[in-house]
Amino acid sequence: MNLLQAIRYPFGDRAWPRKLGLVAIVSPVPVFGQLFALGYAVTTLRRLQTPEHDGSLPEARLGWDICWLGMQAMVLTLLCGLVVGFLGAPLYFGQETELDPLMPAMVQALQGPSMLLITIVSTVLSAAVLARFARTGKFSSALDPIELWKMLRAEPAIWVTAAIIGYIVTEGPYALAWVLPLNGGWDTAATVLACTVLWTYGQMINAHLIAEAATWSTHSAAVRAAEVRYRW
Repeated sequence: MNLLQAIRYPFGDRAWPRKLGLVAIVSPVPVFGQLFALGYAVTTLRRLQTPEHDGSLPEARLGWDICWLGMQAMVLTLLCGLVVGFLGAPLYFGQETELDPLMPAMVQALQGPSMLLITIVSTVLSAAVLARFARTGKFSSALDPIELWKMLRAEPAIWVTAAIIGYIVTEGPYALAWVLPLNGGWDTAATVLACTVLWTYGQMINAHLIAEAATWSTHSAAVRAAEVRYRW
């Protein structure tokens, strides 16, 4: 997994100021901006998983089609969180936690070992689900437990690493803005910047990391399947 390549990838396209600029400009718009940025990241993830990928960014055009992709991705992520949270509910028995509703997700994840474990599992599952959804474009395929198990089983260490780094680059800026002792309006400016432009850039890095993990998983699964056939 190449983190530096993931960081540089969005700027490899000569038209990146026009493409990413539009996404960055739209990102502060409530609801629409976040859905558009997330949908564009899914579109990027889909392109990165195609064999004919040439390193260029997908076109960014205002429209509900990209927002619809973002809404589907958000629903899938929420479903992963609900499933993992439900299965991990016994870990919270007997624990007293008081969480601020405005507290960043990363800060909440660091409130205890149970919360951290559930966050990591949910993040890894969400990454695999988004990879499946970007590749197939179908909810049923994205949530196929057998295919998800094959992907995660092929390269579990890469999936965990990619998911954790992706989570840090997307949620980290807001967490940093929340914990820093800023005042005089700087706290608001930092929060807006973290939740819009930096969050969008983090989604692009996350898309590249997920695509790398998916590619490694596909390759490893194919090699192991060939070895099994050879042995028989």
